[in-house]
Amino acid sequence: MREAIKENSPVSEKENNWGNIWRWLTGLMLVILLGGFASAFLPDKFTIQNIIVTDTRADVASQVQEYTRGIVNNKARLFGRTSIFLVPRSFLEYDLPKKFPIIQTVQILRELPSTLRISVREKIPVVVLASGNAYFSVDPDGFAFEEISKERMADNKYPIIRDEREDAKVSIGAQVLSVDAIAMMHDIVKQLPDRFALSIDEITIPAIGTQEIHVHTNEGWTLILDAGRPLDNQFAVLSKIFVEQIDEKKRPLLSYIDLRAPGKAFYKFRDGT
Repeated sequence: MREAIKENSPVSEKENNWGNIWRWLTGLMLVILLGGFASAFLPDKFTIQNIIVTDTRADVASQVQEYTRGIVNNKARLFGRTSIFLVPRSFLEYDLPKKFPIIQTVQILRELPSTLRISVREKIPVVVLASGNAYFSVDPDGFAFEEISKERMADNKYPIIRDEREDAKVSIGAQVLSVDAIAMMHDIVKQLPDRFALSIDEITIPAIGTQEIHVHTNEGWTLILDAGRPLDNQFAVLSKIFVEQIDEKKRPLLSYIDLRAPGKAFYKFRDGT
């Protein structure tokens, strides 16, 4: 009986090695040929020559355009040419709002010939945070997304809340106010004048991220509130204090009223009593 030839014999292994080399060389030649074909015959209208950014300010559009071009050159290049079909739209639509906090969403469209169009939807501020000599737009979730120039502040139409610390540092993209604090600030602006015949000179916070809100009134005293508790409950205590303990003649003599403790009010007059 003849002995069967083992599958892992030296002859068989040598043939396998030559086969692998041949397949590798064939693949390499195919890639080179396809690359040459693409370079020679890929129409210019399918290469990216224009990146257009719309629906945003010129300075934001310029930054988005420059950043996108870098991504395109890195991720959409084929044999030395940027292909409109290789643009990572999903990646850019996720990445651009992360890179530029002012952006809410983007829509990216391929347009022939040779154009990538990026439509930007900017965030809309709900309040402005004043910190030192700087002003910042804050979105509904409490994140600072843009520093506002003094020239643009002249046309500001949003409520301003000031950080009492002059040396506070504000980072773009960081949360500076809680959602509760923003909601309470808007409710204070709406309700305080009607319910208590008080005007608001300024609203401040003692520190970024705090739940403590200071309302500086036109009568010269400060109302201290807790954004973590319902405003109606705190205003109910304030109404009771005004009826039972502090009449309209005494109100201008106040230094502050603190309503942060549930169901209680602590107050102090300017003479220390």
